Amino acid sequence: MVISAIALKFIEKSPKYGTVLINDKEWRVEVANTMVKRIQGLSEREELKEISGMLFDFPKFGLHGIWMKEMLFPIDIVWLNNGKIVDIAPNASPDLGTSFIFYPREDANYVLEVPANFT
Repeated sequence: MVISAIALKFIEKSPKYGTVLINDKEWRVEVANTMVKRIQGLSEREELKEISGMLFDFPKFGLHGIWMKEMLFPIDIVWLNNGKIVDIAPNASPDLGTSFIFYPREDANYVLEVPANFT
């Protein structure tokens, strides 16, 4: 998978949705850019539709872990450093339990969650 650009269309100060360009396709993503949104993530949702996802926008670079608390389906987790992929956790499963956290190998400032088996 190649992410050619991150094109967030900020219409307001704390946008709820944006777009990410992946292989020349525009994906609609929900933007998690507050602590509350990042903690909630995709928890308790039934599914993640094709060509949609969640983009975690962190104010600082770091080894941002993803906790699959109350997740109902597997996802692919992609860590990005200003649009460049630094790590991927393919088919991350909630079956590992609520105490398991997925971490990247390198610092990132964005995390993209997309449907499982996409990457």
